[in-house]
Amino acid sequence: MEQPVQTPAQPAQGKPDPAMINIYQRLALAAMKIIYDPKVSQQLVQTMKTAGDPAAAVSHVATVVISQLRQQSKGIPPETANAIAPMVVAMLFEVGHAAGLFKTVDKNMVTMAVDLFKKDAEQPAQPAATPQAAPPGLISSGAAQPAAMVQ
Repeated sequence: MEQPVQTPAQPAQGKPDPAMINIYQRLALAAMKIIYDPKVSQQLVQTMKTAGDPAAAVSHVATVVISQLRQQSKGIPPETANAIAPMVVAMLFEVGHAAGLFKTVDKNMVTMAVDLFKKDAEQPAQPAATPQAAPPGLISSGAAQPAAMVQ
């Protein structure tokens, strides 16, 4: 009987794939560099202020951050970048809470934001729709550009 071939996306049962762990760690670090950059975090807070619902606001900004990560790390599939969405959402709630946008943040709010993110990520791109770009200078300012993050 032939043994199935294992790829990096399919590690041996029960064993984490070191290559994928490395990619997720690099993506997480790059997300932190973006989110916690003082200039960028101010702009993220301003963007989150525009939406009335905290979960929707954080989900939208998480989409922008992860989109930037994907652009900077060429060749990373969407599902790989999207896997760090829960961590990105948690960091954005932390920034929003510290800025006074959210009086309290509970597990339900975080879960709702992650669910909204996943729902948006699963929708196929609309050909007539123009993707929403980050506000001018949000991440493209160069202030928080992680260098050659994942190859």
